[in-house]
Amino acid sequence: MLAIEVVDIRPEGHARSRAIARTEAYYETVRHCFLEIADGMCRFPGVGQVPLRTMIGEIHVTPADAGAPNPGDHGGNMDVSLIRQGSVLYLCSQLEGGLIVLGDLHSIMGEGESFGVAAEMAGEVTLTIRKDNRMRLARPAVRTTDTMAFIASRVDRRQAIRLALEDATAFVQQFSDASEEEARLYVVDTADLRNGGVFLEDYVEDIPTQIRTVLYDVPLAPLRRLPAARY
Repeated sequence: MLAIEVVDIRPEGHARSRAIARTEAYYETVRHCFLEIADGMCRFPGVGQVPLRTMIGEIHVTPADAGAPNPGDHGGNMDVSLIRQGSVLYLCSQLEGGLIVLGDLHSIMGEGESFGVAAEMAGEVTLTIRKDNRMRLARPAVRTTDTMAFIASRVDRRQAIRLALEDATAFVQQFSDASEEEARLYVVDTADLRNGGVFLEDYVEDIPTQIRTVLYDVPLAPLRRLPAARY
């Protein structure tokens, strides 16, 4: 297991996004928009400026299977807004050395990244990468100050939800005195089911092949046996 702490994300230059128009077919890009980044803010034309929420859209270990889907159990283009400065992403290495790939930085992104559109930017990222075998995870997870989010990506969103739920359940059971049923009860009643990249496709015919990413964001406070983060 690799514990990847996001120490810093520093924007460079401006951000770029796309203006989306509704058409008879569905939606389509009508123009690219360049967004000013200055003084910790991102400026949107005709609206105003909002604080930056910088995050990493794509990060993964290199999969053992060169044909692995993106995103997948190795990580990838998950577009999870929690992968931001101060969080720790857990990925299970599949090849010697891990071979981490990172890109797709956003100055700000709405949850779900509708139409695959966000305020894309260039930037410089500082990571601290450690081995951490205190827990074995089948899929990516990200730890913040108060929560642990379990991430799953599948074409069938319901399957992704079930995988994320069972990963979260196993985690709660590992670090508490709960039975499997009690751990699942805790997850279902307290965790937020959130979206990574689910998109709204430009064309209806693209919908059946689009991979959806979801996550269960589980509160950590009651898990007394959970090792303290060392990051």
